[in-house]
This record gives sequence, C-alpha cells and structure tokens, in this order.
Amino acid sequence: MIRALLLDLDDTLLDNDIDQFLPAYIQRLAAFMADLVNPDALVQELLQGTRLMLLNRQPDRTLECVFGAHFYPALGSRRADWQARVQAFYAQAFPKLRDHTAPRPGAAELVRAAQE
Repeated sequence: MIRALLLDLDDTLLDNDIDQFLPAYIQRLAAFMADLVNPDALVQELLQGTRLMLLNRQPDRTLECVFGAHFYPALGSRRADWQARVQAFYAQAFPKLRDHTAPRPGAAELVRAAQE
C-alpha cells in the first residue's frame, strides 16, 4: 500500500522556467518588503541563505534552519519579525507570479488519481 506520494511543483505539476520565474519572484519579494529592508540587502542575503542551504550536508539541520541562521541575523532581525509579512507576501503578491508558470498536462489527473 502506498502511504505517501511526494511531488514538487516546479517542472512536475507546473511548467516553470526558473530563469524567468526566479528574477520575477525576487523582484516582487524585494518590492513587497522594501519598507522593512533595503531591497538590495534583501536580495543579497536571500541568495546567500539559499546558497548555504544548498551546501548544507548536516542531516540534523533543516533547510529552514540553515537559511534562517544566516538570513535574519544578516538583516539585523529575527524570524518572528518576518512571519506575518512573509505570510502576507505569499497570500497577496505571490499569486501574481502565476503568469510565469503553467499547469503541466496530466498534472490534475495525476493528483486526482493519487487521491483515489
């Protein structure tokens, strides 16, 4: 019996050209947070935090932990200072990036079949 099916969105359930999507995502995020942090600093620390996640080889440290240990202190803040604003970004601004993605043929059918 299959107990779990793990799928990601990027190029599995959605066509997502990362070279097109990523710059649009970063630009929108930096603009959304501009009243809290300098957009250039945000982008620099976002990219550095992401780089550190990719380099992480410690199985006891989650990607979120590795990213957060760098990102928030580098910007002189704490994760708690960002939680509500990040949630607002994903509720309000992130959906506007939809035009940079497209459903993959068969994705909806795959999810429905898996649910059955």
